[in-house]
Amino acid sequence: MQHTPWICVIVALLYSLGSPPQTAKECPPGLIAGFSLSTVEGALKVREEHFPLIATYDKLLAQLGDNAAIAILKLVSPKDLLKPSTVDGCLYVIVGAFSNPQVISGDINKDPKVTLFLLGYLYDKENDPELKKHIEQTKEYVENHARRSTQ
Repeated sequence: MQHTPWICVIVALLYSLGSPPQTAKECPPGLIAGFSLSTVEGALKVREEHFPLIATYDKLLAQLGDNAAIAILKLVSPKDLLKPSTVDGCLYVIVGAFSNPQVISGDINKDPKVTLFLLGYLYDKENDPELKKHIEQTKEYVENHARRSTQ
């Protein structure tokens, strides 16, 4: 249907005005919706403040899959992306986004192409050996969980 992208624009506009969509089904799979951006932004802020992540975020992140990496790239500036606290938050979001591959919205989001690109970039730019190890572990986690979604 040709009007589907406009529905996403309207949903995103309504969300930005304070009326979030009720479900993820309002946008076709594969398109990033306002709820993805707000979910990732909220999870990054909660993680940065060292608060335990609310169960609602866990459930919402688990639906995102590769959309989580897209949201991170849209939300975080290149300069901030390399800060250790931001990298830690990004890794936490990515793990949450692939924690339950069966609930990821849309088959295209089960394929972690953008996520693996982002993790490779973070790995290449990182100097701290501990954080590099954490990035590598996250990459392995995503690859293993993404493989499960195709079985």
